[in-house]
Amino acid sequence: MKALKMLAAAASIYVVDDAPFLTELYTKLLESSGYGVRAFTDRGAALATLKADWNKPDLLITDYRDPSMPVDQFLQQCLTVHPFLRILMVSGFRRTEVRFSHAKPDRFLEKPFTNEQLKREIKAVLQGGSRDGSLVPCPSGN
Repeated sequence: MKALKMLAAAASIYVVDDAPFLTELYTKLLESSGYGVRAFTDRGAALATLKADWNKPDLLITDYRDPSMPVDQFLQQCLTVHPFLRILMVSGFRRTEVRFSHAKPDRFLEKPFTNEQLKREIKAVLQGGSRDGSLVPCPSGN
């Protein structure tokens, strides 16, 4: 638990979901765990902030489906601006139902999930190695 708090103290997270109640929920959960959070309900706004922000986030948490911008375009542009950005994809779709053309998230978490599952996934993605384009799904039952 102490290691998670230390990791959280240094980590900045962007949360992007078109459902405001989810960005609010993520923000409350993550801030209470010690993370710095910026929440967005529009991918264009998140991308503009990422481009303008001198203090780049350590992690991007985003949903697969969002009417504001296609997922591939969003991920590619985010990684162009910040090549070392870690990405956790959360979705109501199964991993086998989603496709990525170029840029891929580091990990994938299926909705619904528990607070503890989300915290474990965040810790895992933040402690992960260099980006190699492979997607690591969350093991079921974790």
